[in-house]
Amino acid sequence: MTATRDAFMRRLEQGAYRLLLLAYPRRFRSRYGAELISAFRDQRRETRYATPLVGAVRFWFDLTRDLAVTATRRRWSAFRVRPAGSSNRAGRPEKRERYVESFAHDLRHAVRSLRRNPGFTLVAVMTIALGIGANTAIFSVVSGVLLEPLPFDDPDRVVLMWSENRNRDIEDDLMTYHDLEAWREESELFTGFSASVHWGLTLRTSESTLDVRTMLVSANLFDVLGAQPLLGRTFRPDEEVEGRHRVAVISEGFWQRQFGGDTAAVGSTIVLDGEPFSLVGVMPSGFMFPDGGREMWVPLAESYLFSKATRMYPIVGRMRADVSLAAGEEELSVISARLAAVYPESHVGWTVRAENMLDLVVGDSRRLLVLLQSAVGLVLLIVCANVASLVLARTTARKHDIAVRIALGAGRGRLVRQMLTESLVLAGLGGGIGIVLAVVSLDPILALAPSGLPRMDQIGIDGSILAFALGLSVLTGFVFGTAPAFQFSRSHPADAIKDEGWRSTGGFRRGRVRNAIVVVEHALAVMLLVGAGLLVRTVIELNDVDPGFAKENVLSATIYLQDDKYETAQQQRSYYDAVMDRIAQHDGIVAVGATNAMPLHPVAQSFSRQFVIPGKTDPEDEAVRAGFRIVTPGYFSAVGISRLAGRDLTRADRADAPHVLLINQALAERYWPNENPVGQRVLYGWGGTRDAEVIGVVGNVRHAGLRETPAPEMYVPFAQVTICGCLTLVVRTATEATAFVGPLGEMILEIDRTQPAYRIDTMDQLLGGQVALERFVMILVGMFAGVALLLAGIGIYGVMSYTVNQSTHELGIRTALGADRRTVVGLVLRRGLMVTALGTATGLIGALVFGRTISSVMYEVSTTDATTYAVILGLSVLAGGIASYLPARRAARVDPIMALRAEQ
Repeated sequence: MTATRDAFMRRLEQGAYRLLLLAYPRRFRSRYGAELISAFRDQRRETRYATPLVGAVRFWFDLTRDLAVTATRRRWSAFRVRPAGSSNRAGRPEKRERYVESFAHDLRHAVRSLRRNPGFTLVAVMTIALGIGANTAIFSVVSGVLLEPLPFDDPDRVVLMWSENRNRDIEDDLMTYHDLEAWREESELFTGFSASVHWGLTLRTSESTLDVRTMLVSANLFDVLGAQPLLGRTFRPDEEVEGRHRVAVISEGFWQRQFGGDTAAVGSTIVLDGEPFSLVGVMPSGFMFPDGGREMWVPLAESYLFSKATRMYPIVGRMRADVSLAAGEEELSVISARLAAVYPESHVGWTVRAENMLDLVVGDSRRLLVLLQSAVGLVLLIVCANVASLVLARTTARKHDIAVRIALGAGRGRLVRQMLTESLVLAGLGGGIGIVLAVVSLDPILALAPSGLPRMDQIGIDGSILAFALGLSVLTGFVFGTAPAFQFSRSHPADAIKDEGWRSTGGFRRGRVRNAIVVVEHALAVMLLVGAGLLVRTVIELNDVDPGFAKENVLSATIYLQDDKYETAQQQRSYYDAVMDRIAQHDGIVAVGATNAMPLHPVAQSFSRQFVIPGKTDPEDEAVRAGFRIVTPGYFSAVGISRLAGRDLTRADRADAPHVLLINQALAERYWPNENPVGQRVLYGWGGTRDAEVIGVVGNVRHAGLRETPAPEMYVPFAQVTICGCLTLVVRTATEATAFVGPLGEMILEIDRTQPAYRIDTMDQLLGGQVALERFVMILVGMFAGVALLLAGIGIYGVMSYTVNQSTHELGIRTALGADRRTVVGLVLRRGLMVTALGTATGLIGALVFGRTISSVMYEVSTTDATTYAVILGLSVLAGGIASYLPARRAARVDPIMALRAEQ
């Protein structure tokens, strides 16, 4: 846990212990309270560091047990030495003593009562355990991802800046280096800023060469974030200067893998891209910037700056205390707006949006995890309704006994306390088993979770999760125990004694409270089923989306060329040509190409460029932009992008040949809706304005994600760009692509043993990652919905079984008067289906509201999707029908003679 969370948990536990000390007499607390708290801190510190989870449970169990014994003795001693003739104030201990004795009596009574009914106790406890366990397990995921603070000092003050341009309809773009310099000089609401950029550096050792996932960062990054190293130090301010920048900080995971956890690695020299770097520090495993996938951080020196005016730098800042996000955002926008006079091409029309760092790290997983927690919360409500129905039925059987006790003078408040105590004992037992279920089920749940789920290393069962489970158990006990307790405490003893009502002929007309509980239970299950159905439809729709490229038998391998070996464009072209020629010679390779922006790839370098179509667009209109993709001949065939018109790139489209490009269907339809764009001219910027001929039109590709609408794009030949050291190779195979992962890496190394592939992925993996989180939530919500439907069915079955049992006399009379088995079955079925219909109708109405709350996670599915509602309606009626039919069959077999004789 982070230091912030440790401090919070210490304060929480000390507060809980202070509450427990209230069990002691006041004089004892005044005299020994400070010593007890000090001893508590020392003992808790030992258990915290020895065995965090087991030690915590055992510590609190022993502490509570010992305190209960000693506090009772102290209070009894204080009571015995009370002076004679004491005032009312002195009599308070006696009153409190009576309360303690009363509670102890209620507790013993509850335990005896539950032991006498093992079947009821087992069903109720396991039902509660299911609800508590599911909620605790899911809350541990939600807490670790969404609630656990980032491992920084005052993480709420760390924000990331995005640029927006409404004139160009651009959102969430990166910042320029000019912004960083201006903010550092002029900002008064921030204490510091740091820029960064993704990079790839090659680490050379005596045994191998590997690409390292690197971030180039301003030297003050770790100070801005408030992060401390595990070993060594972070960067000094002067190490951002060219010539002094050859220092590196690595992650703990990379340190363990590459250096075996040897502390001597700090201070050693490593070779990155042929240059010596000093390894100065190791960051702890909990540190992440911008995500958990970075392995190395290197100062962002002048030689790494592509352009100070290019929007390619994420900038993170730390706000001063008591500064709101809106105020900081406004100040930065004002400063950046002043830059428009100095740099009009890069700053006119641009504004700044600030975002909390945690929101960036969590991303889209927030809404899906909140949905998951809401779904499992509905399951807990269903559990409460189910157990309330069981308790109500059991209490009904004790109605005569309760009425007699009321008639003999038992207070209604005492009866309510006694029944609530029994409910709390059930909830406590269920909560304890639920915690065990949560611990056991957490690993399988995480095994289902996608690899892209952020902050998975923060997920676990700790003290705060145990406190959540404990609080949830107590709340659950009150929820399902309140209704039965208050209903039967208000019953009139004369009515209960005069009419034992449960075996009268009014069995089918009674039980409105039980029926209402089951209706609510069934309605919640229907709501959850509709939500699960809408998620299933969403995943189906996402899987059916045409991404614009082939899904099977495609591999990608990203390569970062070393700056010291491939400095010129010609050297880069020669290397990539040699690699692709080598791959094309391998048996089983159908096509090979390369691009700077592989669809859906996590390290794709995607840029947009302004362009001009002579006679169609205004050269001054900066909103006329398109995605800029660099490709090689063979790329479209390798990735499976269809060509709609014109021709493909060839080796003849060299650097000294006329400039050409291809466009996608979206761009063609926007600017040439009724024309053939092939042969038209387009002017675009890349190191100056270039006049290129459109030689072909290709299909639309969803580069940014399956949910994104394809945007206008242009494809230019790699041979005609100035320089591009990072490309992703795309290989189409004749058979399963995974079989070529190893050979592809070896073929790349054959050209240059010091130039490995950064990462190799299959297209199936990239596509699977697009819906992995939705699929994860869908599976869990579907499982919970199935459990909810089962519990709702059990609730209907229980109510109808109880009604049949208590209506034996009525059924016997009906049968004796000539009612056949079909009539009796129909009578019970109608009652059960009426409850089912009310619950289903209520649930479908509630689902309309629930559907709107999850509309943000749905794709191409209406919240009132007719297919989903029809399927859920059928499932609901079927479950209710089955649950009602089983008691109905038993009712039809009632022997009228035996039934009437039993009532005498």
